[in-house]
Amino acid sequence: MKAGPGAPRVLLDGRPLRGRLSGVGQYVWHLASALAARDDGVALEVLVHGDPATADPRLWPPGVPVRTTGPLPRKAFTALAAYAPAVPARVFGIRADLVHSTYFERLPHLPRSTAVVTTVHDVAFLRHPEVFSRVNLAASRRALRWQLERSAALLVPSRFTRDELVALCGVDPARVVVTPLGVTEQPAPGEAQDDGGADPAVLARERPFLLYLGNLEPRKNLGRLLDAWAASGVRRTHDLVLAGTALPHAAELRQRLSAGADSVVPLGFVPAATKHALLRRCTAFVYPSLYEGFGIPVLEAMAAGAPVVTSTAGALVELTGGTALTVPPHDTAALRAALEQVVDDAALRDRLRSAGLQRAAAHSWERTAEVTAQVHARVLAGLAPDGEPPPAAVVLPETGPAAGSPASPAGQPAAGGPR
Repeated sequence: MKAGPGAPRVLLDGRPLRGRLSGVGQYVWHLASALAARDDGVALEVLVHGDPATADPRLWPPGVPVRTTGPLPRKAFTALAAYAPAVPARVFGIRADLVHSTYFERLPHLPRSTAVVTTVHDVAFLRHPEVFSRVNLAASRRALRWQLERSAALLVPSRFTRDELVALCGVDPARVVVTPLGVTEQPAPGEAQDDGGADPAVLARERPFLLYLGNLEPRKNLGRLLDAWAASGVRRTHDLVLAGTALPHAAELRQRLSAGADSVVPLGFVPAATKHALLRRCTAFVYPSLYEGFGIPVLEAMAAGAPVVTSTAGALVELTGGTALTVPPHDTAALRAALEQVVDDAALRDRLRSAGLQRAAAHSWERTAEVTAQVHARVLAGLAPDGEPPPAAVVLPETGPAAGSPASPAGQPAAGGPR
């Protein structure tokens, strides 16, 4: 990407580029790389933490100029932005014509001349606050409130997430652009860390297996998966492999796994090469989540040729589009039946594999970058995503809706928006 003098300055918030990259970190890395490969006539930079304890240049997208937040420790910078919002961003050298916020973390005060675009991956913490820690819940609500008030445009990975923003937060749908995510077997550097190739000890499995890949946390509905597994006959011929990190608020699940379960194999975190090898070798991929704004692990499974069993929750039906076995997320018996069906029916697996590969092929990071760049250009020109002047920012109530509360009509704030 080349930009001449006077080109608009676009700053992509890359603070999720740290440690083992989360799904958001992978999004930022792949999006920045794809934007940098375009010729949009903008000066693109990525904002990263400059804290020497957490900064890792290996995680920065190649060919993209990087701007750091300075030597302030990461947690201190995050707290300052959240609790001292009057501190100007220019104190940290943050200057841009457009800032693209990528996660539920706000920035120090930006002048009104700086436009803001935000990616909202999901609002699970509004629908299911009971599965989040109080600290994370409060921080996410504060950040989302700022993002909704400040952003000229909101990017979401699915129509489902767009509809959630409209229903729960009273957002004008004209401000929201559906921007599906991409998929690739080329890992971002954070995925490849500690990865000298697929782990032969993990892959040398004598029994066939079904695979779950993702964080081990309540929202992923793994307790119900273990119940369905224990009631099925599949465990006599297959293992259930759980690949992912158990999060701190998943104490009950960790206790259950530590007690041991018949034919259940928790692997913990696996690096990229091992992940992709597991996806290619599994009999089927199982993802019974209670809520998803998109479902990157499901898209990765389809792209790897794994037959998918997933739930009807959130955006998962929208993502899979009839290429997966889907079951209601709270129906343990239906999940058990789906596990048995996908194992017993080889012809079904072949159909799911073929359909999933075809559907996944329509997703690319280049397309994600193309739609994102179009939104950037319109906002820089003073237009909303639909080409009209931007509407007034929504003003949200102080409290969030309880889990399972009815959605408000489109255009009306729910009884308590994010804070």
